[in-house]
Amino acid sequence: ITVAVSIWIISSISKSIEVAKAAIKSVADGDLTVSIENTSKDEIGDLIDYLKSMVDKLKEVLTFVSTASDHIATASTQ
Repeated sequence: ITVAVSIWIISSISKSIEVAKAAIKSVADGDLTVSIENTSKDEIGDLIDYLKSMVDKLKEVLTFVSTASDHIATASTQ
């Protein structure tokens, strides 16, 4: 029974790490549309939640910068 529990724990951790790894790769490749789903309630799940929060904040910053640059471009042509 100990072996079965160990395999289950390792499998659970591996799945969570794969989710985080795929999301990080997408963001590193410039894809901020990545959907990050977290089903884990452990420390790795916390990391996935923080990663999701980071991506959301990056989207906000990029939207702000894009809007600001549009305003600057518009003002410079007037």
